[in-house]
Amino acid sequence: MTKVHLLGCAAAALSVLGVAHAVVGAPEVVAPVDPIARLGWLSGSWRGESRGRDYEEHWTKAAGGTLLGMSRTLRDGKTTEFEFLRIQKEGEGVVYLAQPGGKPPTPFRQVKSKERSVTFENAENDFPQRIIYTREGDALTARIEGTVNGQVHGIDFKMRKAE
Repeated sequence: MTKVHLLGCAAAALSVLGVAHAVVGAPEVVAPVDPIARLGWLSGSWRGESRGRDYEEHWTKAAGGTLLGMSRTLRDGKTTEFEFLRIQKEGEGVVYLAQPGGKPPTPFRQVKSKERSVTFENAENDFPQRIIYTREGDALTARIEGTVNGQVHGIDFKMRKAE
């Protein structure tokens, strides 16, 4: 081998080692976690039944900083209730906006979030004061709870993934 060829091989090896060191030694850049994307486990269509009522919730995929949802309750094949829902980032937190019957939105601030559970709260609302979603596999429970006339009440809406 010629001296020029050896120098070229050495330079190439050093160049590869330099790139490897830059990649391995570079500090890891961690993107901030989007709090709305973390709630993506709510996405999909959910259905349940209780006391002669069929109910359903549908949530879009997290996109554009929002999760959009709607719910509907049926009795004897007729719509008896409906609600428009929205979860979005607001200021430093996350807010759940409920519009039962299409009324103006009532905000509930996120107060707790785990891997597949989230709690929203609005102590000023008549009922509910808390909305809690928990997912286990293909089961989703939406729980509303609060105080009415000094008594604590809670209602669970147990749903399964609908296809």
